[in-house]
Formats: sequence, C-alpha cells, structure tokens
Amino acid sequence: LLGRSWGRKCVNAHKTAIVGSKHTGSWNDTVKSNRHVLGPLYPVATHASTAAQETGDASRRQSNDEASTSGSQEPQRAASRSKRTEYELVDTADKLVAMLEELRNVDCIALDCEGEKLGHKDGGKLSLMQIGARVGGKSAPGMNGLKIWVVDVTQLRWKSLQYRTKDKAVSLKKILEDSKVTKLLYDVRSDSAQLSQEYDVRMRSVYDLQLAEVAARQIQNIPTTWVLPLQKALESYVERTPGFEADMVMGLQVATTYHYSNKTEIWEQRPLTDELLQYAAVDVKYLHQLQDAVNRKLPKQIQAKVKAESAARVQAPTVASEARANAPTIVTKSDMRNLFRVRPSS
Repeated sequence: LLGRSWGRKCVNAHKTAIVGSKHTGSWNDTVKSNRHVLGPLYPVATHASTAAQETGDASRRQSNDEASTSGSQEPQRAASRSKRTEYELVDTADKLVAMLEELRNVDCIALDCEGEKLGHKDGGKLSLMQIGARVGGKSAPGMNGLKIWVVDVTQLRWKSLQYRTKDKAVSLKKILEDSKVTKLLYDVRSDSAQLSQEYDVRMRSVYDLQLAEVAARQIQNIPTTWVLPLQKALESYVERTPGFEADMVMGLQVATTYHYSNKTEIWEQRPLTDELLQYAAVDVKYLHQLQDAVNRKLPKQIQAKVKAESAARVQAPTVASEARANAPTIVTKSDMRNLFRVRPSS
C-alpha cells in the first residue's frame, strides 16, 4: 500500500502538489461557477496544506514510534490485533477452487500484486496476488460484504492463474481477462506488465483508480502535475476510522522496513509473517470504497475516459521512471465546456 505507492509509483508526487494552475481566466470561471453542481470532490485545503499535513503526519508517526518503545507495548499490540485485517490465505489447490467459486458471479474485483521487481523488463517475479470482492456475508463495518484473499503464487505457481473449477468454467486468468468483470487497481502498470510477462495474462476492463483520482482533481481545476500516492488518495476520500489509521501506520512500518530499502525479495520467503500478509491485504481493502467515492463525483463520460486511459496503461505499461509520477490530462477544456454548457431557456 505505502511502499509501492509512496516509493516506486510516485515518490515525488507531493513535491509540486501546490503548483498553481495555468488555465485561462474563462476556464477558471467556468469551473468555479459550477462547483455547486459537482460538489466537494476534494478537501478545499488539501493541496494548499500538503506540506503542513505531511509534517503533522510525520510528527504523529514519530510519536507512535516513541510510544512503542516506552514500556507500553502490550496495550498497543492488543489494540492492533483488535483492528487486524481479515484475509484468507490461498496456498492450496482446494482453497483456490473455493475462492474461484465465490468469484464466479462477481462483476468487480480489487486487485494488487506483490513480488520482486514487478514489471521490470529484465525480469521480475510475482509472489502474491491480493483480491478483494464484495461477495456478501459478514465483514468489517463499512466494508459492504468485502472478502479478501491473498493468493500465494510462489506456492501455487502456474496453478494460481490456470487452475480451474470442477466444471472448467472459471480460472483466475479467465477472470482477469474477462471484459465483463471490472478490475480495480491503483496504478496498474507494474502489475499488468508482470502478469503479462510471466503468465501471459492480458487484463481487460481495468479501472485504474490512480487515474480516476487525477480526473477528480482535474474536473475541479485542482493542480494535477503529479499523481497522488495511494495513502493520500485514501485519506481524501475514505472515512478515517481508527481501523483505517491503524492500517496506514502498519503499512508505513512495513514499507520502511522492506520497500524503501529495496528488500522486495522478502515476498519470496516462506512462511510469510502475518504482518506481511496483512500489509498485502490492506492494498485492496479500501479500493472499492475509493471507487464509490470518486465515481460519485465523475460524470459517466469522464469515467469512460478513465477506462480508456487505464486500457492504455495495460497495453503500454513500460514508462521511464522519471515520468511515472506525471499526471496525464484526462479532463480537457473541451470536456468542461460540454459538461457545463448552459442551454438557453425556452
């Protein structure tokens, strides 16, 4: 969640978050005069206070670290256990088939991958796939029946993608390539490249929430020089419950230990700790909520443009590292004129 989105995906995303827009006066006036139509897409002070917010976040995290070594570790550990993310580890063929049966009729899944050097042209290695789907049943508050599976690709290898249900109708590869099933990811590029290179999977119907978040800012004329890291997007759209805050702190701790120091080979070691598995599960835990929040603010025609941009990322995932954090233009001036054109009264 934090290592891949804060580090590899968009490590420089905040450096120019308060760069001003260079749109024309009429362009600004058009947006300002119609913000009541769109509603509050983004916290008003988000970009103007990015530096201050990050400083505050760092201070809080430092305080948490100090508290963890002050002799009161056990109560904190108990609190952490009470907020743990529930997931199902899929590391046998039988568990894989059971998961596929539950996914048989879903029309949307959240997806993320962990591994070593994912998407690198000189070869990476896929270790885990995390899948979240709203299949109903008991779930945490606000999760709307979400269930999370962590598929152990290192253990299952080819079976993880190719193994089928007893009637031969469903495999994970088939789900990922099914145009009728929406796949929610936050920056699809590295994951889609690795799936294609290693397992010949060509994902279809991808909805890249990183691009959707960019569109949400652009439609409100908020500067979009850079894409946002996942945590910043979640903090802007998802309710910040105690469980959410605990997930963010845990994610930062794991990212600092492994991703920031390029120790991604940890994902190939077995057995994986529960901490690493929870970290992986959190990667998909909030993606449905993020989609719900963003799509409420994006008109259908802009959602369609996000899907098209997402497909382009899947088809051409390799991007120079210095350009990965650049935000593409999704909402154009022409789009804004069409969206807010005022028809004369009869």
